[in-house]
Amino acid sequence: MSRPLAALLVALAFAVGAAGAAQAASAPTVFDGQALWLSQVPAGPTPATLAATLAATGSRTVYVKAADGTIADPQFTPTLVAALHAAGARVCAWTVIYGADPVGEAALAATAAHAGANCVIYARPRVIPWLSGPPDSARG
Repeated sequence: MSRPLAALLVALAFAVGAAGAAQAASAPTVFDGQALWLSQVPAGPTPATLAATLAATGSRTVYVKAADGTIADPQFTPTLVAALHAAGARVCAWTVIYGADPVGEAALAATAAHAGANCVIYARPRVIPWLSGPPDSARG
């Protein structure tokens, strides 16, 4: 291969890579903008009204608790995720991990992903202490 052709191929590779990176950087993700973080999905609102609340606050993503250690949270269901997606919301599952049963905790995270979650977030009580109870501001 001639030197000019090699230089052209390298320049082309950088241009394509830069264009792809720019496109990926401009695409919104579940981590962009504001979001609503729920430990408990309120009993009253429907997924459509919850999505409307998200939109009213400028949010498009809701983080819903899906598991606490090896205990699945029954509120995180494929039905809830599908309804929120249909209403235009992005849905992420969050789980509390303790490390006592990593395989069991990972299985519940996988279950949330299979339920349609756009992402799964892992939280550790030692890193975020209020996960073991309400934050100080909520204790009164």
